[in-house]
Amino acid sequence: MPSKTHQALVSFIARKMQEDGYQTIAFDDDNSGFDIFNYPIPPTIKRHRPDIIGMDIQGYFSIGEAKTKNDLTGKRLEEQLNDFSDLRNEDGSLIPFYLGIPESVNEKLEFKLSKFNVNRRNIKIISIPDLLI
Repeated sequence: MPSKTHQALVSFIARKMQEDGYQTIAFDDDNSGFDIFNYPIPPTIKRHRPDIIGMDIQGYFSIGEAKTKNDLTGKRLEEQLNDFSDLRNEDGSLIPFYLGIPESVNEKLEFKLSKFNVNRRNIKIISIPDLLI
């Protein structure tokens, strides 16, 4: 079961995606309040399943992933960053990848992105003040 922090981050990602014109079409986070909408669980993309998938009115996709302080260690993070940072829509355009994190881990995430040599052109970091989550 995801932590309360993880759930809050996913909710912030969903709000930001909606502000940017993407409606939630798949959502994977227990007890977040989104379960009342009965969204399907996102499919596995490459090796991992994102927390949220959105689509705009033109049929373009976006994906979102929440990362807590404890999530920023291990091989899984590197795999997810590589799996999700270079996804493309059918026309070849990059799919926006929303990455929600607590503000206190900004530097740690920046270090990891550099270390893993991740394509950052489509990554949108949503840094949430720790007091709000």
